[in-house]
Amino acid sequence: AELTVGVLLTIAACQVGDAVTGFWYLFLDVINEHIPDSSSVNWGTIFVNVSALLLVVMCEYSQHFHSRVLGRMPPAASWFLAVFAVKFRGSFCGALSAYGGFSEDTIGMLAQKNPDAFAANLGMNGVTAVTALALLS
Repeated sequence: AELTVGVLLTIAACQVGDAVTGFWYLFLDVINEHIPDSSSVNWGTIFVNVSALLLVVMCEYSQHFHSRVLGRMPPAASWFLAVFAVKFRGSFCGALSAYGGFSEDTIGMLAQKNPDAFAANLGMNGVTAVTALALLS
């Protein structure tokens, strides 16, 4: 069960990474009225890594609250929540950060007005996720 939770959160992080990168690119576009295509900085990677780090920091600061909630729950629910919290910090936040560069590439295709490549890249991520779920079932 722990492996399944970790794998599902890792797969979710890949998709969320694309959304986080897209959000930050949209934010930059609204603020600066252009997306920094010519920049040598991988802004999408930086934004996803910062987002993952912020999630880990929030998890660390919420441990006291988490411990109090676990103490009031039934044993099975308490076990699952504890596993989920550990896997969220490790699997989800780790994968979110690790796939930041990939997310940068995916959203970069959209920023370069190449929606076909964007859709193909995002679609292949979905197919890979479904395949991984099928293999683990």
